[in-house]
Amino acid sequence: MAAWRSGSAEEPTQSYVWDEGGERTLLQPLRGHSETRVQGIRNGRVVGFSAQENWANPIGVEWDLRGGLVRTLEGSAEATRVTSSGDVLGRTVGEGHFPGPAAIWRSTGQFDQPPVTAGYEEFADTGSLYGWSYSEGTYTPVHARCE
Repeated sequence: MAAWRSGSAEEPTQSYVWDEGGERTLLQPLRGHSETRVQGIRNGRVVGFSAQENWANPIGVEWDLRGGLVRTLEGSAEATRVTSSGDVLGRTVGEGHFPGPAAIWRSTGQFDQPPVTAGYEEFADTGSLYGWSYSEGTYTPVHARCE
């Protein structure tokens, strides 16, 4: 299990992971960062983002179950889901303070864009992506494959 805790206004947000024995471990922020936010966990892989104070300059990251950094996801603003094979769904760095479009960082280091622009929420081991698109006041479910 993994979760994040938002403290008082002066405290940075920190994320934790619990092992099968119930022991809690802090997920380490990147050097120069003070905030972390976990967003997904699967098969010993933990993903989210690390940011400077007040959520500035977020970078998508993958941690191990001991809280150690496995990798940063180049060009990412956040990592949201991870498959059992280690492929990570996240969002790229966008304009201003907003994340950009969805992207996939493969466990092999390859970078892929989903075939359909959408707000993706889930990434299945089969390569299926599930999410939504918005147009003219209407949300529409989206299913795409990224192999």
